[in-house]
Amino acid sequence: MAWKGRQQSRFSPNLLPKGVAIAGYVASPDGKLLAYGLSQGGSDWTDWHFRDLKSDKDLPDVLRWTKYYHPVFAPDAKGIYYSAFPAPVPGEELRVRDLNDAIYYHTLGTEQSADRKIYARPEHPDWQFAPHLTPKSRWLVISAGEGEVGDKGWKIFTC
Repeated sequence: MAWKGRQQSRFSPNLLPKGVAIAGYVASPDGKLLAYGLSQGGSDWTDWHFRDLKSDKDLPDVLRWTKYYHPVFAPDAKGIYYSAFPAPVPGEELRVRDLNDAIYYHTLGTEQSADRKIYARPEHPDWQFAPHLTPKSRWLVISAGEGEVGDKGWKIFTC
């Protein structure tokens, strides 16, 4: 959900509707794009939006059903790695348990439904994953934990 209001020349959280908060932001490696997460009504659910910083316009891409973990841009900034849960049944968004998290790759300019699942552990539905890139972006590192990452210990995987 992008915000509407009077036009300003730069990204401004002051234009967010009441009850919507910025949950985080990540810049692309080339500094041309900004991913910013919006959360509504104090929920843990975060929708990630993308802004072209040169044109000061949002891209049409929106990543839904994420919680807790910031996405990371691929080194070429053509896509982004992110952690997401299955879409909950409508009306159950605030009651559903955090199960079956996975890491996905989203190519900018495509629908989220086309995203590629790159890591999941179905035998551990209560594990959650956070993506990271090593310096020089050589490896995608995935930290994993039972429940929220780091809550009850953690594990590290590389891709």
